[in-house]
Amino acid sequence: FIGLHAQRERPGQDQIFGLRRVIMHERYGQLNFDVALLQLNRPIRMSYKAKPVCLPQQGSRARPGSQCYITGRIRL
Repeated sequence: FIGLHAQRERPGQDQIFGLRRVIMHERYGQLNFDVALLQLNRPIRMSYKAKPVCLPQQGSRARPGSQCYITGRIRL
């Protein structure tokens, strides 16, 4: 689901996708390596609930008090 705020809530703006490909880190499953790239089966329709995530440059650090965003997925 893209744009889903809570599992039990279906406001109508969520989008359901299939996966075309999953690329996991070679050490996936070990602490600090739980990263994977997911290629979806179709493009995401951008909306107020589905927006791109900006990634920091390599080596940058957030200053105390900075506004940060966290994204991820959960197992349903």
